[in-house]
This record gives sequence, C-alpha cells and structure tokens, in this order.
Amino acid sequence: MGIFKREALAKAQEKKKQTKRHTILIVDDEEHNLMTLSDLLQDEYEILEAKDGLEALALIKAQENPERIQMIISDQRMPEMTGVELFRASLDIIPRTKRILLTGYTDVDAIIASINKGQIYKFVLKPFGAHDMMMTIRRALEAYELEVENEKLVQKLTQLNAELEDKVTQRTAELQEANTELKQLNASKDRFFSIVAHDLRNPFHTFLLTTETLMESIDELSLEEVIRFSGNMHKSAHTLSRLLENLLEWSRLQMNTMQFHPAHHNLQKFVDDTFYLLEDTAKRKGVELQTTVDKNCSVFVDKKMIETVFRNLVSNAIKFTYEGGWIRISCEVKDDEMVIAFADNGVGMSKEQIDKLFRIDVQTTTRGTSKEKGTGLGLILCHELIKNNHGRLWVESDVGEGSTFFVALPCKLPVSEGDELS
Repeated sequence: MGIFKREALAKAQEKKKQTKRHTILIVDDEEHNLMTLSDLLQDEYEILEAKDGLEALALIKAQENPERIQMIISDQRMPEMTGVELFRASLDIIPRTKRILLTGYTDVDAIIASINKGQIYKFVLKPFGAHDMMMTIRRALEAYELEVENEKLVQKLTQLNAELEDKVTQRTAELQEANTELKQLNASKDRFFSIVAHDLRNPFHTFLLTTETLMESIDELSLEEVIRFSGNMHKSAHTLSRLLENLLEWSRLQMNTMQFHPAHHNLQKFVDDTFYLLEDTAKRKGVELQTTVDKNCSVFVDKKMIETVFRNLVSNAIKFTYEGGWIRISCEVKDDEMVIAFADNGVGMSKEQIDKLFRIDVQTTTRGTSKEKGTGLGLILCHELIKNNHGRLWVESDVGEGSTFFVALPCKLPVSEGDELS
C-alpha cells in the first residue's frame, strides 16, 4: 500500500511540475538563505539553485534552452563573482531574463549604477518579507510575459507587414501588366480599324464609281464595257465581303463572343469546300489548286474557325502566286497533331517580311502578283483562330521560291479541353 502511495505522490509532483510556467534560478552562498527562498517559491515555480556566481553561470550555459530561466534572484555579496557581475555575464545569454538582486544598504550606490545600465529589474533590501518578495517576483514575471508577448506581436506584425508588402508588390505588378496589356489591346484595336477603314475605302470608291458610270451611261456603253464594269463591281463586292467577314470574326475574337464547338472533322472536306469556293478566282489567274490530303485524315477543331483559316490561307496563296503557278495542300501526322502544309511556288518572302507576319502593330500589306490589294489581316486572324483551336501556325519561305504555311491542329480531344467540355 505504501508503494502505491509513493507512486501516486511522485505522479502528483510531476504533474505539478509540468503546470509550473516559470523557472527561477536562486543564487546565494549561504545555505540558509538558499533554502529559505526555495521553500518560499517551490510551490509556484520550478527552482534551480547555485551556491555562487560561477556555478550559476555554468548552470545557465549548460541548459539546452537557457531562455527557460525567466528569472534570476541573486545575492550581491558572494566570493569570486558578485551578483551584479553574474547579471552582466549572463546578459548576452539570456537578455530577457528578469534579475532581482538581494543586497544590504552599503551596496546601494553600486546597485543603482547597474540598474541605470538596464541589467537589474529590481533590488530587494535585506531583510525582506515573504509577501513583499512574492509580489515583486509576480510583477517581474508579469513584465517578462508582457515583453515576450510584445515581441511575438512585433514579429507577427513584421511578418504580416512583409506579406502585405509582397501582396501589394504582386498586385501592383499585376495591375501594371494588365494596364500594359490593355494598352496593347487598345493599340491593336485602333490599328485594326485603321487598316480596315483605309482598305474599305478603295473598293467602296470603285464600287460607287462603277455603279455611277453604269447608271449615267448605260445606253452609251457596249456590251463588252458593261461586262467589264460588272466584273469590277463583282471584284469590289468580293473584296468588301472578305474585309467585312474578317472584321466580324476579329471583333468576335476580341470580345470573346465567338462560340467554340470542337469536334472531329474530315480534313479533305475542308480542302474540297475551300477549293470549290475559290476555284473561279484561281482559274481567272491561271493558278492550279492541288491536294494530296487523304480522305481518312481528320482533326479535332471548330468547323467554322478552321473554314475561315483554310479560306484565308488559300486566298492569300492565290494572291501571291504567278499565272500558271500552283498551290498544293498536303498533310502528315506528327505525334498527336495533324500538320497541314499550304505550299505555293509564288513570290516568296524575306526573313524580314516573315518576322512581321501575325503582328497587328506592323503594316504588312503587299500587293499580289496581279496588283491585288489586301490588309494583311487575314493571316493575323488565322493565327488567332488556330491558337483558339490549340494549334500552331508558322511559315517557311525564300524570296522567289514560294512559301509554305504550316498549320498544326490536334487530331483528338486535348486533355484540358476534355475537362472543360465535360
């Protein structure tokens, strides 16, 4: 029975020790004083004892975490190291620790000098009352906890301030980037409408002039002249139609209102429809339209967007191919992409011209081999439409040796797009 009582007592003492929040180091060379203070404090605090300053300093240094000692209570007059000297020596190791010095009246001047240096929280004159000592210790430890809490708050505030600065910096960068992008978009929009307005003027002028001539002189014109005027009207109307169609497509892209409905489509059908649409234009110029695209080739794209791409690329090739030339569309599968080549034996391009393609901020209008006019917007529109279909567009060309525009399109549903659609 006695064994169990001892075990219960030991557990109770251990539990009591764990609930003690503060550790106090008591230093005194007189055994009686050391025991008196220990007995007074041990119920509320964890107590460490040392019989002189050197032993106390060694004890502090031996701690795994010296800052666990929140208070030192030391006698002033001790052999080899006084209390003030101990406090000074331990200041660098445990700077936050509160220090209370026990002293007699004869040491007051030296103690005041130490207090002025910020090394001592308070000095207590001997003899002292137990109640006064307990109140002094409690106030000192309250001050210690307040300082620790203030340090934590300062650290937290510093961290929050740094995080806030990072967020402000990040947000500022994002706003600057968005502002730059907005300026670029506005510049692109202005450039686009400037080009369109300029290039709409000529076919409209031709159309109006021709209709005016027919209206005023129809009775005086020969059949051949009427046919020629009608042909000019047809060309102007065709040019206007293409310009307005590209303008509409571009505006839908910029406003994100163009609907995207990807599906598997037969590649040969795109080629056949494009050739049928532009066959008359090619024949009038004596350009042969060729294809080696297999009927089993397919791509996963939006039908309307890629029809616009095919129409623009073939029309562009006709424009820059000489009479008697050819345009050939071929394809091959590379990984999960269908690479489609639009090749011609036309005028070709220099590296400087290639570098200006697909850019709205650079004027790239060039007259065709039959003096055809254009805006250069068709290729920019193609580039945007192909990108919206998870594809790529690039060109290889040399002056006088023709050009080949390559379009890489997905053969199957991309993973990210599949997630989006599902």
